[in-house]
Amino acid sequence: MLREALAQRSRNAKAAREIKEGKDLKKILPDSIEGDRELQLDSRWWLEKFLDKHNLSFVQGVILIYALTEVPRLSFLLLMLGRTPESFVTPFISAFLGDMFIPFSLLFVHSIYKSLVKLKKHTNETLRRDGFVAPSVRITENELASPDSLIELDKEYRDRYIKPVIFRTFQKGLDLSFNKNYMLGSGISGASLFFLLMFFRFVLKVLPETFYVIGEPGIPEIIVPYTVWSFSLMAFNWFIIGMVTWTLFVTFLISIQASGNTIRMRPFESIKEYFAPPTTLILKTSFTLTFLTAWLSPLFLIWSVLPADPMLRQGALVRVESILVIMIPVIILSFLMPMLKIHNGMTESRKRVLVLKKYQLDDLKRKHKSYTDRHFKIQAHLIQDYKDIQSKPVWLLNLPQMLELTGAVLLPIATFLISAII
Repeated sequence: MLREALAQRSRNAKAAREIKEGKDLKKILPDSIEGDRELQLDSRWWLEKFLDKHNLSFVQGVILIYALTEVPRLSFLLLMLGRTPESFVTPFISAFLGDMFIPFSLLFVHSIYKSLVKLKKHTNETLRRDGFVAPSVRITENELASPDSLIELDKEYRDRYIKPVIFRTFQKGLDLSFNKNYMLGSGISGASLFFLLMFFRFVLKVLPETFYVIGEPGIPEIIVPYTVWSFSLMAFNWFIIGMVTWTLFVTFLISIQASGNTIRMRPFESIKEYFAPPTTLILKTSFTLTFLTAWLSPLFLIWSVLPADPMLRQGALVRVESILVIMIPVIILSFLMPMLKIHNGMTESRKRVLVLKKYQLDDLKRKHKSYTDRHFKIQAHLIQDYKDIQSKPVWLLNLPQMLELTGAVLLPIATFLISAII
């Protein structure tokens, strides 16, 4: 399914380029989809349904998952109190905070699912009202001169491009993003990668000692069960990371696919309203990545202020540094690429209406050499419409919002640098 979706995505990108070049739609996309159809997506994802079967709300369920992961930690803590070095107890207790990564990850992913449901509903509504239209590059003098020809062009564009993209690619994205088998498979892949790295670290010893350090509780009789539990808990964390990574990756592709279309709009309407659902999805995806990346930095800051084992601290330093180097560019791209697509969609939507209004003004001048009061009123109305449309912004976020997002991206870097210096 994933291979088919990516192949279709590639075909769509090629078709979009050819459409902009002005090639005949029938030659670019011979297969059309006519009639009324709708995107399908259940209002609840499989984990939510599973918890509901056990009479648990989603919030209650993720709290229970967190509590179950912390029961062994609490048991070890009771055994170690007063019998283990303070330098070990500090990071051990602070990990109660670190393990909240698990419930927060699930809550953020749940929020993304709800945004997908809203985006599905918004897309279906736009299809029903014929809101997707051909960009201005497709409109010739013939379409401008005849309203019926323009309607026919828009219909052909929807049937040959928009609907195939939505029902062959967008729908596959919705199916894949929260697919149970793919999510669990990605989770297992994440846990397997962790065990592979641990094999390289502790068995083959090809990775540095600071790559991963297991704290020494100082109590011989619990070393083995503590080590097994530590590896199991970290594997579960990597399992969650694998699941979340899969969903965020597919959601990122969906946000790009849903963002750049030309929308029919009237002069008095706001362009932003039509692009609000995909924008919400983009922001939630990027914020989830930012939050999960930033989660480790404050935890590391605690370890820096309070006494901790030097090897544990050095291992945490290496891991956090590696994560930041990888994730900061990913966070920026996860936001920038879809937002550029939305900018393109807003620009094309505005440009199309301006082309139509300009033609109406020019047509009025051609047909009426001498204006009456009625014609002057029509001209003034068209000019005002043109000015209103031209004044509409084609960027969704203003400068203060952009600064807030920039600050959110820089936050994990700032906390990491502070903790590294202390």
